Amino acid sequence: MNDTLKIGILYSTTGPYGSMGRDARDGADFAMAEYGGVEGLAIEPVFFDPHADLAAYLDGARHLLRAGCRHIVGTITSAARKEVIPLVEKHDGLLWYMCPYEGF
Repeated sequence: MNDTLKIGILYSTTGPYGSMGRDARDGADFAMAEYGGVEGLAIEPVFFDPHADLAAYLDGARHLLRAGCRHIVGTITSAARKEVIPLVEKHDGLLWYMCPYEGF
């Protein structure tokens, strides 16, 4: 039996959204460390940096899903979310995005 819950972190920590991505990753890391675990399972973050390349977000989501992550926290822009949501949903995963909607 696996005693860890893998949570995927999909933020660009480099490129034009690097500062927001680093802050978001730090926040996710802090929350997981602070929370500790769920129902006896330790939380294990698995990080992927798509380097602000839109196509790489899909590669990142695929990598995280193959690593056993069914919950993925990430993306800064709606364009990145649109890339990964179909794949994540196809594999019965959830994409959690914390960034505010960028439209006005």
